[in-house]
Amino acid sequence: MATSELRFLRNLKPGIPLFLRINKPGGSWRRLEGISEPYFSKDVGNRVDEEFGKHKEQIENKYGRAIGKAIIEEGFHTSKNDAHSHASISYEDVASNHLSTRHVTEQRTEQQAMSDNN
Repeated sequence: MATSELRFLRNLKPGIPLFLRINKPGGSWRRLEGISEPYFSKDVGNRVDEEFGKHKEQIENKYGRAIGKAIIEEGFHTSKNDAHSHASISYEDVASNHLSTRHVTEQRTEQQAMSDNN
């Protein structure tokens, strides 16, 4: 079984490493070569930075474990169930155990509306 490959992008403001998932465990998909790392690091990453404090508090209070890394699963996109452009972010503890997946909207002003719908 293939393992998931992560590419380090940068550290978020509190020092938590931010990664980009390159492929899914089991090999069901693989991100195309030539991806725009600045897009994921800056455009998506800056929004993750802005929402991280709230996510950290919610996740650590719920699971009682500290976040060890943030992983961008998908860049900004819309879906049938959500018209707000959003990115999917997974959080894992220091032992790489999945804690939670959250959506971060592309536009900060849409974040609360999205949170109200989830």
